Amino acid sequence: MTDTPDNSSSYSELKRALSQQKTPAPSTPSAGPTGAAPSAQTLDAFIRDMIQPQIQNWINENLPDMVSKSVAETVERSAAETVERIVREEVRRTMRRLAALDDDSN
Repeated sequence: MTDTPDNSSSYSELKRALSQQKTPAPSTPSAGPTGAAPSAQTLDAFIRDMIQPQIQNWINENLPDMVSKSVAETVERSAAETVERIVREEVRRTMRRLAALDDDSN
């Protein structure tokens, strides 16, 4: 996906929403029996569990508008292409009729 102003704006909104979100942090994973730091997989799970509700809230708030805008743009583009095709066909028909009239007059 290209970085359009809309994508940049959406990213900024997500970043702002995440920074403003006030969810309690999950309890930190305990060290293993040897006192070693938690594994990378445990850290990944911890981070995922911490940000998942924030991302879900952002999606719930923003996705409907994003989808609606995308659908409206697609419908508008499709309608414009259809109108353009119809106008082209009418111009061709009219040109053929004019050519036929010109041939009849000669």
